[in-house]
Parts: sequence; C-alpha cells; structure tokens
Amino acid sequence: MDRSLHGRVLVASLLGIVSNQLLFLYGLQRTTATHASLLIVTVPVATLLVAILAGRERPLRHRIVGIGLAFVGAAIVVSGRGSVEGGDLVGDLMVVANAFAYGCYLVLSRDLLERVPPLTLAAWLFTWGAPAVLLVTGIPEPNGPSNADWGALAFIVLGPTIGTYFLNLFALRSLPSSVVAVFVCLQPLVTGLLASVLLGEIVTARILLAGGLTVVGVIIATRPARVHDTGAR
Repeated sequence: MDRSLHGRVLVASLLGIVSNQLLFLYGLQRTTATHASLLIVTVPVATLLVAILAGRERPLRHRIVGIGLAFVGAAIVVSGRGSVEGGDLVGDLMVVANAFAYGCYLVLSRDLLERVPPLTLAAWLFTWGAPAVLLVTGIPEPNGPSNADWGALAFIVLGPTIGTYFLNLFALRSLPSSVVAVFVCLQPLVTGLLASVLLGEIVTARILLAGGLTVVGVIIATRPARVHDTGAR
C-alpha cells in the first residue's frame, strides 16, 4: 500500500475500529440490547448525513425528511431512559455516537477502496486499530475469563467483527456507503427477538413506535434518487 495513504487509513481505523467498537461496547454495557439495536439503525442516516456534509451525496428533499424521521425515532428511544425498558442516557448517546463514527468510517473507506484492495485495507485497519483498542481497554488477564468466555470472544471477533468488516468492504466496492449501511435495519428484528427470549427484555409500544419511525426514516432517506428529485428547499 502507498505510504501516503497510511495517515488516512489510520483515521479510518480510529473511526471504524476503535471509536465504533468501544463506543458501542461501553454503550451496550450501560443500556439494553433492545435500545442499542434500535439506535444502531441510525447508522445509515448518520452515514448519509456525513456523506451530504462531505459533498459525496446530494441533499435531496426525501433524504432530509428520512433523516429527520429516523432521528425522531432515536430521540424517542433515548427519552425513554429509566422506564421499563431500562435504557440509560449515557449508554444510549454512546451508541448514537458509535453510529456517527461508523458513518464517517464508511464514507472515508469508500474513497480508500478506489486505491486499496479490500483485503489489504481490512488488514491495515485492524493493524492500526488493535493496539489503539488495547491502549484503552488494557490487556485481559489470561486466567481471568473461562474457556467458554474465550470461545464466545473468539466468535465475536471472527464473526460479527472481522467477518462483517470484510463483507462491508467488498460491498463498498460496488455500492454507495449509504446503501451498504441500510442493511443494519435487520439488526433490531434479530436482537429484539433474542433479547426478549434470552434476556427477558420488554418490548413496549413506545419502543415499537420508535423503531417504526427509525426504520421508515431510513427507508425513505436511502431510497434511490429519481431523475426529477430536487435538493432540499
């Protein structure tokens, strides 16, 4: 990889590996899986907003409306802290910040992929990111976690983390960053079901309303632009 690109790759790593992962994990520690899964749906609109501000996407009317609806849904989730759902304000806001960090990472990675192959970029992202994460979290004690804990950690690292990043980078080669991000809408469906069954979390009418607004906002914001679409007025 060209040496001149390492600075941009480092920034992408700090956004997409370090900030994204740590904000989400520390946020999840302070809120519920249900809240986190709904707030993570803001990734597509956060990505789109970053892309618009960076001049990569046009600020079309339907995109602005969709972004607004999605963040109204997110605001309803955050405002429900301390209720039966058990969400915490700090944890919820950390998950939202994670969405913006990941959105910035997607937009930056889209440009990098024009000059760096996906496997090479992913390797360098984790090369820069792993030491930075350990600086924040510290190195775990080898005798602390059980074998089952290490097995679960290995699955999380290899599957939902490294595997997801590889697949996203391949997808970014042929799709806009905002379209790649939209598939995160599948997370609340899976997480809500598992959280209800395994963790006993309660899905209330308010959560369903918030989730509905967020998903509808994402769908509206990320739908393909038509020829006669105009900018926001």
